[in-house]
Amino acid sequence: MTHRLLLPALVMLLPALGGCPLPIAHTETASQPLSGVYRRADGTPITDAWVRLSTDYRDSACMHYTLTTLTDSAGRFHLPATQKHYNIMWFVPNLDRVDPGYAVCLEQGNDVREAYSGRGSIANESVPEAISCVLWEWDSGLHTSCSGSVERSLVTGGQWKTGDGVGWYRVFLVSDDNVRRDQAHILLQWVEERSSGKDSVVSTQELPVNHSVWALHDPEIFQEDGRWYLSLDGLRHVLMSDTKSSHIRFRLGPPGEAPTVQPY
Repeated sequence: MTHRLLLPALVMLLPALGGCPLPIAHTETASQPLSGVYRRADGTPITDAWVRLSTDYRDSACMHYTLTTLTDSAGRFHLPATQKHYNIMWFVPNLDRVDPGYAVCLEQGNDVREAYSGRGSIANESVPEAISCVLWEWDSGLHTSCSGSVERSLVTGGQWKTGDGVGWYRVFLVSDDNVRRDQAHILLQWVEERSSGKDSVVSTQELPVNHSVWALHDPEIFQEDGRWYLSLDGLRHVLMSDTKSSHIRFRLGPPGEAPTVQPY
C-alpha cells in the first residue's frame, strides 16, 4: 500500500524538481551491430574465446550481459544490435540527452573483462561498429586493448628500419582508475613480421607522461617531414582545474628510441 501511494506522489513532485514524464512511446538502440577480431600480440587469432556485451553502464564486468558469443577459428565475432522500448519519455529542461553506452568484455585467461565501450543511439539509428582487439602482457598481467570508432586504446602504423630488420609501431593505452583522475600509461611496441607469419615484439617501452596529465585519448601515428610521430590528446591538472587541454607528441625511431618532442 505504501508503494502504491508513493509512486503517484513522486510523479506529481517531479515537475517541481525539474523533470517531467511524457506519455511518448519510443525505442532506443541500446547497442549497435558489432563485429570484431581478437588476436594475440603475435597476430595469431584467439579462437573459442567468450565475448559478452552488457547494455547496463554500471556493469563494467559484463556480469549481467545482454548478448554473448564465441570467437571463430579466425578470431572473429559478430553480435546483433539490441533495442530498448519505453512507454514514457522524460523531459528535463536544460539537459541534453546522450546516447546510451554499452560495454564489450572479452575473455582473458580465466577472466572476462571489459575491453571496449561503445555507444548506442537515442534516435534508434543503426550504425555498424567494427573493432580490432589485441591480448597482450604487461607488468606480469594480461591486458586487452581495442580500437573502434568510439574508443581507441590501441593504434598501429608507421615503419622503422634497422640493419637487422623492418617493422612497425603499436601503441597501447592503459589506465589506472582512481578517485581523483584516470592516470594513463602509454606502452609503445616495436613489432617485426617474421617469415613464420607471426609478428615478433622486438621491444616494449613505457613512454614518459607528466604526472599532471590524465585522461589521454585518440592516439595517432602519422608521418611529417619524413619522420614518424605519435600524438595524443588529454587533460591536464593545473591550479583550480583538472580540465586544461593537453597534447603530447613523441618522435618514433628504431627500437628503443621515442623521445618526447611536445610534453604537454
